[in-house]
Formats: sequence, structure tokens, C-alpha cells
Amino acid sequence: MKLETWSEVISVGLLNLIHILNPARIVLGGPLAVLFPRIQKRVDAVLRANLLHGLALPPIKIAGIEADTVAVGAAGTLRDSIFLLPELDQIGNGMPVGRSPQFAEIAGSYSER
Repeated sequence: MKLETWSEVISVGLLNLIHILNPARIVLGGPLAVLFPRIQKRVDAVLRANLLHGLALPPIKIAGIEADTVAVGAAGTLRDSIFLLPELDQIGNGMPVGRSPQFAEIAGSYSER
């Protein structure tokens, strides 16, 4: 696959990720971490041109290529879910502390079943 084609495919995938999850940051690992620097300018241009109004383009970082990178990322995610303070407007709305409003919607849909 040519780098131009690959950059378009990655751009579409990242756009979908951003539009659905609105992440604060994106960390790429594995084979993506090795190849992404070669197409980063093209991907950034496509993302900026197609990002929905009102959404910010999150920083896209490259994970290390060490064997434990995935485990370190998972541990960081777990740490954040336990220790991050909730937004002030979320306190007292019945959601578990540190969870997003989307979590409450998903959890509510399962409890109704």
C-alpha cells in the first residue's frame, strides 16, 4: 500500500475516533508508531480539513516501541479513571466519580435490560 493511500485510510479512522470519542489525546503504538512520522503532515492536513465544527484536534503522540508500552498505557488509563477529579458540573448527578456522561448513558442502557 502506498503511503498516500495509507495516510488517507489512517485519517478516516482517526476522524471517526475523534468524532465518536472526542479524546483529549491520541497515542499511536505498534506499527503505526513506526510509520506515522512519515505521513503526519498529510494526516494533520486531512484531519483539520474534515474535523466537525466545535471539535478540537487532539494532539497525536507516538508511544515508545518498548515491549511494555501497552501495559503502561493501560495502567495510566486505570489510574486516571480512579484518581481524576470529576468536572464540577458532574458532581451530584448520580454518576460514579470520574466517569463521563457517556458512561452513565451506557450503564443506564444495561440496567434497563
